[in-house]
Amino acid sequence: MVNIEDIHEKVLAMVAWHERADGSDDVVVFIGIAQWTDGKLTMIFDSPQSLLEVPDELLDRITPVPPEMREDLREADYYFNVIIGDLSDEEDKTKLLSTGLKWPSRDAS
Repeated sequence: MVNIEDIHEKVLAMVAWHERADGSDDVVVFIGIAQWTDGKLTMIFDSPQSLLEVPDELLDRITPVPPEMREDLREADYYFNVIIGDLSDEEDKTKLLSTGLKWPSRDAS
């Protein structure tokens, strides 16, 4: 088990999974610097204006990156997985936080 406070100022990868319409998996790795602020873990991305507060319920998912995965996870020290789903029309979108993160386009060149 990771001592969660040890990840302060370390490179943290959020591995986001999404199921495509055809049932196949799409995965994106977002990299940030872990920062503890006021008892909350935040991932800081390209700038301090682009950040994500990691919900407390995800903290137990954080694990060290195994050596064989370091290249795939862009040399991160730690990582955690999340599943991204589509929102229904009935869901309250006002509870969403803007992170500035964008799912990359998979358009063919």
